[in-house]
Amino acid sequence: VPFAALWFGTGNPVMEREWADYSAAAKQLNLQLISLEIPSGADVPAAYAEAARQQVQAIAIFSAPTLIVGSGKLIAEQAVAHRIPTVSHLPLYARSGGLMSYGASPTLFMREAAGFVDRILKGANPAEMPVQAPKRASLTLNPQAAKAIGVTIPPQVLARADEVIDTAP
Repeated sequence: VPFAALWFGTGNPVMEREWADYSAAAKQLNLQLISLEIPSGADVPAAYAEAARQQVQAIAIFSAPTLIVGSGKLIAEQAVAHRIPTVSHLPLYARSGGLMSYGASPTLFMREAAGFVDRILKGANPAEMPVQAPKRASLTLNPQAAKAIGVTIPPQVLARADEVIDTAP
């Protein structure tokens, strides 16, 4: 069963590292991972057409905020049009009409960053401050997108979501 990763590959070392990490994880899980590397948001429809051609079952969007900010709505529309569940780490994707997001909470991340800034302004040496991983992940779900794609979100998953997008009038 093929799965895919949608990403800006244009020589970005962060994205290339993320691709290497995803590839290693897919290999360990014995999953077929397909790269949907695109140079710009304008290439999203072609990437989804390719995903449909290869019968991809789901797509994960790499952590490129510019991709979600600039093309989140287009990605969501293509996911619905091709009926391919797609996930991002940014809640903005689900708020733009996408199925779901799961990842470090941007709000909590900024609060923690503010704490680091405060400590530095009070004289702490940044080189001596520990690197910290996010304390928890945030799950945002969009039931309307799930319905449009043809997937069912179990009630127990909806109940555990940090945010459920309600697009009803």
